[in-house]
Amino acid sequence: MVESEGVKYAPGLSLNFSGEIPEQLGLVTDGDGLSAITRLEGEGDLEALGKMEFSDYISSALGFHL
Repeated sequence: MVESEGVKYAPGLSLNFSGEIPEQLGLVTDGDGLSAITRLEGEGDLEALGKMEFSDYISSALGFHL
C-alpha cells in the first residue's frame, strides 16, 4: 500500500478534465503493477458517486459513451 497526496493514478485522463481526483491509495502488486483504490466518502451515495466524475474522462470510458 502506498499513501501520498502527491500521487494520483488515472491513466489516460483527458486534458479536458478540470476537476479534482479524489484521495487514493496505491496498491502495488509484485513490486511493479500499480492499482488505485479511490476513497468514496460523502453525505450520501450520490455525493460519493459525484467524486468519480474523473472516470468519465479516461480513455477506457469511451466504449461506454458510444
